[in-house]
Amino acid sequence: MRELNASEPIPIRLHVGNLAFGQIHIDRKHGNWLRTHASDAKALVWSKLQSPAQVYASDKAGALKLSFRFAPEALMVLEYREALRAYLSVVTLYQHPRHVDGQNIGRYRPIKP
Repeated sequence: MRELNASEPIPIRLHVGNLAFGQIHIDRKHGNWLRTHASDAKALVWSKLQSPAQVYASDKAGALKLSFRFAPEALMVLEYREALRAYLSVVTLYQHPRHVDGQNIGRYRPIKP
């Protein structure tokens, strides 16, 4: 796996997934939390990615966490993948815990068109 370069934009994708990751995982495992915010996985992932966040390293190699600290506070876990082009895949999105495990390694800033 190549190292991520913070100056290089990289796409973020939400796969349909299964019970372990992606849209199905978020809707099924965190559905009650989503419904309290009148949202679903696709809508809340899209909404959160439009705003800045703190980036944390993860215990799992090739994974990152994005900490969104505005309502509704959320933690998004991303996994680095390579296909035809490198991208980050959304593993999960859930209610923000009190403490984020991992080292703060920077900020996520969405690219505005």
